[in-house]
Amino acid sequence: MLASDGFLLPRHGLGVQVIWKQPESRSIFSIGGIESLKEAAARNNCKMKTRVITFRELVCDRELSELTGFDIGAEVYYVDRIRYIHGIPAILDTSYFMKSETEGLNKQIASDSIYEYLENTLTLNITTSLRTVAAEKATEKDRRYLDLSDFDFLLVITGQVFHSGGVMFEYTQSRHRPDKVCFVESAVRKKI
Repeated sequence: MLASDGFLLPRHGLGVQVIWKQPESRSIFSIGGIESLKEAAARNNCKMKTRVITFRELVCDRELSELTGFDIGAEVYYVDRIRYIHGIPAILDTSYFMKSETEGLNKQIASDSIYEYLENTLTLNITTSLRTVAAEKATEKDRRYLDLSDFDFLLVITGQVFHSGGVMFEYTQSRHRPDKVCFVESAVRKKI
């Protein structure tokens, strides 16, 4: 586990060296791993809660297809969730799930753990996510649902998630209040 999280440095012929990491006081998410908010909360001993504000079924039109990467005409579940960290509304998730790959998803499941449902009930093997990270100005929707304090921008993570069959089943944009989140990733330099 330490090796996969980047805390061990292999030293040829000498074993490994443990790399010390400065503790972080904000919630820590891994940008390189795929985990649910429920799993992240447990790993960080953090009190988190989810409130679903929108759950409905849609059919992808051209605009939604261009945003998400799903085919025009694809049926999707559209889910907006507010994520509370220690009681503060700090993350706004907007997600689209391919209905054919996530059949039976509902508001109750979305308020607990979608990944737990997909993996344990539907036996979906979640394997890969393509992500972009950007800072963006806060929108009216952000201001309506999140406690932004004095912030006028958010850290925005956009991800397309695939299962072992190579099918993209999820598109999510997570909008994070910047002082309540910290993404950590171990990087390894590769010689060219």
